[in-house]
This record gives sequence, structure tokens and C-alpha cells, in this order.
Amino acid sequence: MAKFKLDKLTGAALLSHPNYKYYKNYVKNHLKAWATNGESLDDVAVWLGLENLQGKMLEAHPNFVFLKKYWTTSTKYHEEGMLKQGVTSYDVWNDLQVYRVKRIVRKNSETYELYKDYVNLIDDYIIDLKNRGFTDNDLPRMTRKDATPEELQEKTFIWTSMRRPEWYVKFSLGLDGLGENALKEAPNFPFYTYYLAAMKAVNHTG
Repeated sequence: MAKFKLDKLTGAALLSHPNYKYYKNYVKNHLKAWATNGESLDDVAVWLGLENLQGKMLEAHPNFVFLKKYWTTSTKYHEEGMLKQGVTSYDVWNDLQVYRVKRIVRKNSETYELYKDYVNLIDDYIIDLKNRGFTDNDLPRMTRKDATPEELQEKTFIWTSMRRPEWYVKFSLGLDGLGENALKEAPNFPFYTYYLAAMKAVNHTG
């Protein structure tokens, strides 16, 4: 901050200084580079001059906002990298061992939130491709054929809560293009029927 003559300013005086916008862009460029390189949150805290600060002192520091920004950015970059590598939701389910979290507390756990965020990332990505004109044959298949019923059920809950379109749920369950008989005999058909019933109930009450 000394480089921009901001090191002795705080609060409104800092934010209103004409050099602050340059400092902000300077730090953001570093945040992006650090996130791309996978730098740890602890290291970034040191580089931002936040080491040994806790509680209100940490939150009061003008660079704390950048530390929070880095946490969000680094998670986003990491997830996007996984998406490009074809990491499926079932891979994440296993890596995080979501199945070990008891169902009664699962949805309130940080582990589940990480899994849910990745499912939503996949969903948003594929739906966006479809909206941009990609055909079903061009869309990536991000549901593993060996995914457990438990993981597929949790994913169906997420699809329902997010009101994902029917074509997408059908596609993700590998049920697209099936005739009526083949559809009903498919292993993933129960998840599709659950989704339809849940969406009907939601639309009826909503």
C-alpha cells in the first residue's frame, strides 16, 4: 500500500483516495495469478499483510476484503479446472466422502455444500452450452454410469430445488433418446419420476 501512498489511510479516506482504484486493480491482478497457481490462503494472507491478525483486527484491515475475494476466486478457479478435466459429480462425491456424512445432518454440512456447488457448476455449464445451440450429442456427459443410487438421489434433490429443466435431468440421467418401454426399464428411471413428481408439486404450490 505504501507504493500507492495509501498505507496510512483507513476507512472512507482510503476508499475515496484517487490512488485506491489503481491499488485495487493491482491487488486483483495478483489474486488472479495466485489463484491460478493454487497458492494457499495462509500464504496469501501473509502477502496481503494480514499475518497474525485475528477477529475484529483482521476484519478491520483494508486488505481483508481481498482475502475474502481470494477465497471465492480460488475456489472458482479450482472448480473450473476440475470441470475442464471432466471431473464428475460422483468423483467429487467420493473425494469428499459425502456418503459418510449422516443424512440427518448432511445438507447442513460444509462437505455437502462443496458437493452441491460443484453439481450446480456442472448444471450451469451444460445448460449454458445447450442455450448456445449445442446439440445433445455435443454436450459432455458428466454423470458416471457407476454412480451410486445415493449420489444420484442427492443430485436429483438438487435438480429439483434448482428447478432444472426436464430435458436436462433426462439427459443427465442418460435417459434421453429412449423409447417408452426402454425408458421405464432404465435403472435411472426412478430418479426421473421422482423429479417429475417433485416438480409437479412445486409448480402446483408455487
